[in-house]
Amino acid sequence: MIENYKSAIANQINASLQMLGAAIQGCDEERWHEPVAKMSFAQLAFHTLFYTDLYLGPNIDAMKAQAFHQEYASSFGDYEELANQPQTTRYERNFIDAYLSFVAEKAQQAIQRETPETLEQPADFPWLKMNRFELHPYNIRHINYHVGQFSLLGLQEKNQSLAWVK
Repeated sequence: MIENYKSAIANQINASLQMLGAAIQGCDEERWHEPVAKMSFAQLAFHTLFYTDLYLGPNIDAMKAQAFHQEYASSFGDYEELANQPQTTRYERNFIDAYLSFVAEKAQQAIQRETPETLEQPADFPWLKMNRFELHPYNIRHINYHVGQFSLLGLQEKNQSLAWVK
């Protein structure tokens, strides 16, 4: 049963990230730093990837210690995303593209490492009261929530919605 769960979760995270990638690729340069809800398009893309990255790992410290975060330290800055304040950092497309690739690869590896024991452990994030088994569908819902915002934006501005990924 655990292998079926891991396969389903990995497939659904991959599909969600593909849809996010399509939204990112479909964003025109002039729209990249324009508002979508309370953030710019680029900030919302970063926010979505940041929390996907975070929830795929064991905790905040482990995320910050990743080689990708060290390589792009200036883009992560002081981790304002974790503070209860509006974002101010402007993210460039090449960084967001690299982050999407990193998170997509991490997702497949992280899900395959899960065991029945690790899935029973509580998620090590103070604002979430759930185990890792529930955390993965929660993570998918978070990605899809923001993909929905991007899709609505595409419908409003270009009369185009994102293609569904199975």
